[in-house]
Amino acid sequence: MINVAVDVETTGLEFGTHEIVQIAVVILDKDFNVTSERFFSNIQPNRAEFADPTAMKVNGLDLKYLEKHAPVVYEVLSSFRVWRYELFDDAIFYPLFHNGVFDVPFLKLLFPMGRYEQIFHYHTRDTFSVARTMKDCGLIDPESCSLGKLAEYFGIVNDKPHHALEDAKTTAAVYRKLLEVLKK
Repeated sequence: MINVAVDVETTGLEFGTHEIVQIAVVILDKDFNVTSERFFSNIQPNRAEFADPTAMKVNGLDLKYLEKHAPVVYEVLSSFRVWRYELFDDAIFYPLFHNGVFDVPFLKLLFPMGRYEQIFHYHTRDTFSVARTMKDCGLIDPESCSLGKLAEYFGIVNDKPHHALEDAKTTAAVYRKLLEVLKK
């Protein structure tokens, strides 16, 4: 089993209209610590004209820069395929998300024709769901269960919020903290 933390940044909230413009897949050890193995890339948008200005302001990505300098989607998918195969052959990744309900539909569009299911196991972990349940049970009391507020609650520093790589690493750190609370 290969545990990974996954995060994406998108041009908006509507999958099908908006698209992924940044992806990170970070390999985790058995204790959910971040290892040095990771895949990260910006992605050139195919439909920049549909980008939501609010979303782009939140993630801090520059559409003009992405259009000019980011690799196109098939190059990113090819690089990802080579990275995964060279390190892990055809092993399935067990993903950890923060709010995977949002990320997974976008990822299924990025990896079309059932390829998502060939890469990522359908059994996922989700820090948002775990934290929400723990908050409901009175085990934790963050202001909200957003990744930023959970990181703040647990004293985790994320210098670049809404950056896929930093958010994937923060997701893993938050998950470890949630597990520590549950183990008490």
